[in-house]
Amino acid sequence: MPPTRPDDDWDPHAEAADAADAGEDLDTDPEGPQEIDLVRGDDDQSETVACTHCGADVYEDADRCPHCGEWITAGGGSTWPLWVAGVTVLLMLYLAY
Repeated sequence: MPPTRPDDDWDPHAEAADAADAGEDLDTDPEGPQEIDLVRGDDDQSETVACTHCGADVYEDADRCPHCGEWITAGGGSTWPLWVAGVTVLLMLYLAY
């Protein structure tokens, strides 16, 4: 059976009010924060860390800095593989001639 489409005069706010009157919990804003998101008082003293690129405070669980857009990496990362690759390419070019 195909899904039914709401009538043109369907009002989600009226549906939420009817559900509230019936004692039902109807989530009208699925994108909003949940109760667990609003709990304060973690054991952590600092929930933010400094971005390694721009120094702005970002949440420690963030993947990217909201200020500069750079990826947040634990420990700042290492560039030695790029260095090794560069030396290897130069050495191979030298040996080829």
